Amino acid sequence: MASLPLPLLRQLQEADPAAAWAALAQHALDVCDSVGQGKASDTAARLRDEALQAVDAWLAGAGWDLWAAFGDAMPRTADRLVDWWNAVPHGAGAAVLILDGLSLRELPLLTQGALGHGFAVVRAEATAAELPGDTNSFAQALGVPARNTLANNHPPAGFRLLGATTEVADLPWADCAALVKAEPRWLFWHEWPDARFHAGSSFQALARNVADTFSDAAFWGFLRRLATGRRLLVTSDHGYAHIGGFHDTYEDQKAWLRGVFAGGRTAADGETGGWSPPLALSLQGRQERVRLPLGRRKWPVPGGNANLGHGGLTLLEALSPFIELRLQDSPNAP
Repeated sequence: MASLPLPLLRQLQEADPAAAWAALAQHALDVCDSVGQGKASDTAARLRDEALQAVDAWLAGAGWDLWAAFGDAMPRTADRLVDWWNAVPHGAGAAVLILDGLSLRELPLLTQGALGHGFAVVRAEATAAELPGDTNSFAQALGVPARNTLANNHPPAGFRLLGATTEVADLPWADCAALVKAEPRWLFWHEWPDARFHAGSSFQALARNVADTFSDAAFWGFLRRLATGRRLLVTSDHGYAHIGGFHDTYEDQKAWLRGVFAGGRTAADGETGGWSPPLALSLQGRQERVRLPLGRRKWPVPGGNANLGHGGLTLLEALSPFIELRLQDSPNAP
């Protein structure tokens, strides 16, 4: 396994939590942007994943206490999204596309696809998922109890994106485009790619599907519909982990992790074992305190481990892409 880059290590040792997390997020962005260029999509995804292994190992070892500051030190996606929405001038159009479970691994494919289909990239950032990193936690951070509450344009009074027409779907992209009408402000939450890895997709198959999607004219036709007359932001509620690439733990640790988390990556608050560094952390999320497994560890469960999952404490689970696009031929530049 590669070691942590020395300049980054020195920066992390000297920085306060906010600066440390800014450095980690920028490192993750830089790695995902530069690693795997010119390779097949599944190979590139694997190389990006492996290139961040050393950082995850440091965050599960010497730097594990940084996770306690994550929710406050990193800009949270939900709050960043609300700020972006509110900054769009009154009367101007705005559209948000949430791609459920999209990770930083996929950001280079999204930006390359955008540039090849008539879009300019206004900004590309990494923001923080909620703790735990799951769909309901993100929905609740936006002021609704669950994702499906936003289907068919029925946002409750507490929804934080004021004035939005809302939709939730797992439909082909051309069908999604047909749902977008003339209303000036949209929030569209699509269940891809999360639905694919919960259906048992392999890491390699998901990488190939992402590459196909971000080169698909129908996908970009959908984004063009959203972006016509509107500023467009694309983000996700959380990332995901390639659990199939994680390392096994020791026998007593396996038993403890299996007893607490079973086959998942989130558990109710409780004790975190007697190991140092710990195997899991108890952290305060926006809604409740939860236990989350720390680092790239796996443990066997009856029926076998999921290949992909989310909710734990690794960079590619806990960070989300946050990218603003605009049509090259649109006068609505920020």
